[in-house]
Amino acid sequence: MKHKWTQDELRLVLDSILLSYSSRDWSDLISDIASDVGVSKGSVNALYISLSRISQGFEPNPTKGGVGHNWGLNVELAFDKWKCSHNLSQSKLNVIFS
Repeated sequence: MKHKWTQDELRLVLDSILLSYSSRDWSDLISDIASDVGVSKGSVNALYISLSRISQGFEPNPTKGGVGHNWGLNVELAFDKWKCSHNLSQSKLNVIFS
């Protein structure tokens, strides 16, 4: 079953990524986030793929893409709000989601 991410969960994931992208192993971070939110590691990984694609300006593509290629408006809105609140440039987003 697909997880419907709440705004609080999305903020937790985005803030965790921002705080840890350069200092933690991604698999450990996925495990911690999955445990904190109560979802599978696959759900967190799919969300990360979505966030990465959003950061690159992609639109959701449910017909051609696999896991992480389709997301709801709630994810885009949370990402935009997070990006603005932390004043993140595109180059910084490229580093975070590389």
